[in-house]
Amino acid sequence: MVVNNTMYIVTPYPNDLYALDLAQPGAPMKWAYHPRPVPASQGVACCDVVNRGAAYWKGKIIYNTLDDQTVAVDANTGTEAWRTKLGDINQGESMTMAPMVVKGVVLAGNSGGEFGVRGWLAGLDADTGKLLSLIHI
Repeated sequence: MVVNNTMYIVTPYPNDLYALDLAQPGAPMKWAYHPRPVPASQGVACCDVVNRGAAYWKGKIIYNTLDDQTVAVDANTGTEAWRTKLGDINQGESMTMAPMVVKGVVLAGNSGGEFGVRGWLAGLDADTGKLLSLIHI
């Protein structure tokens, strides 16, 4: 994802986030954020330890970690703004999706249907990470 001459890259597990300065020759790294997800989450993911990307909202990069957390990171400094745990890897849940932000609400859902895990969709306040709603599907 590119915002204001900065490219943000989210890696597969361990879900590190890198900011590259596209205004400089060679696009040097501005900062890196390391969320340190629970290592056991690698064994829960059905179809590899992928991450499908991030969203941008009011100066924050928001993305999900494999161990069922949604994090917001300051886009300029790489400092964690908030982190919300949504699921439980011990129940077979993981999160590989890119979150969506709609009118200030972060939408995130779980993975794990291949293992019989019941699906859910969470709505979080994009500014604070506070859980607004959780709907089981």
